[in-house]
Amino acid sequence: FKGQWMSFSNFTKTMHPMYDSYHPYSCNTCKRGSLQKLNLVRCSGCKVVKYCCKDHQKKDWSFHKHWCKAFARVCDIENESDERVEAAEWKRRQDDTNTKIMSIMMGDLRHSNHLQMAYFQPHCRRCFRSGRVPCVDLVVCPSCNGVAVCKSCLGNEQPT
Repeated sequence: FKGQWMSFSNFTKTMHPMYDSYHPYSCNTCKRGSLQKLNLVRCSGCKVVKYCCKDHQKKDWSFHKHWCKAFARVCDIENESDERVEAAEWKRRQDDTNTKIMSIMMGDLRHSNHLQMAYFQPHCRRCFRSGRVPCVDLVVCPSCNGVAVCKSCLGNEQPT
């Protein structure tokens, strides 16, 4: 990776909509994240989408707000469990969440990320606990920035 995408400074470029997709561990506007050593902040509404700066959060709000409000209605963070689940149960829950969100949004898919945000929200790749729950501390893969494992599961890893 070279050029502005790997820079540490704030810049105004955003991802072209044709290539835009949700990346749970990157800024939802510019797609930069921990690979560039940026500290990301989560949206205070849904606690799923992340941004590298307030400017990018403001820039994305017109696209994000409808989904954010629907997601917040469906997924109350205080009622969300930090329990470990099997992959099939996690998938069933994500399907149920998406169905409810799309019902609230009445099928409004103005942004291609809407379905991806519910399915690929930050979670532990091993135990499937949600990264939205404050007690679940996720460690993002430093090589790919695409998956994470909670510190509890990471502590159980056997050296190979």
